Amino acid sequence: MEKHVLVIDREKFIRSMFEHALKDSELKIYAIEQIQENYYLFDDLKPVAVFFDIHTCMGEFEKITSYNGSTRLFPMGFPEDFDLMKSFETKVSEKIEKPISATQFKTRILELCLK
Repeated sequence: MEKHVLVIDREKFIRSMFEHALKDSELKIYAIEQIQENYYLFDDLKPVAVFFDIHTCMGEFEKITSYNGSTRLFPMGFPEDFDLMKSFETKVSEKIEKPISATQFKTRILELCLK
């Protein structure tokens, strides 16, 4: 059975980093620019992990965090951004701070997805 990872970020560079890091892994990645019209991906893919940019998904935290059952959620943002989703903190697996360093990126992302 394929394991899927969903990345939601309006920054093409970030989406590309994930695609490159996971291209040779057992994980199949779906990188999208916005979530508003793509919630069907949660149901269709049943991703093991969702990495989402806080600003890209502003106003969507409640809906995104409702999928925290079998899907591990990883909000991404600058340290001050995490205050914007403080009330949802208990529903996320781990916060990913930006700027994201390319050093050890692949190893770290695989570790988070395959835990």
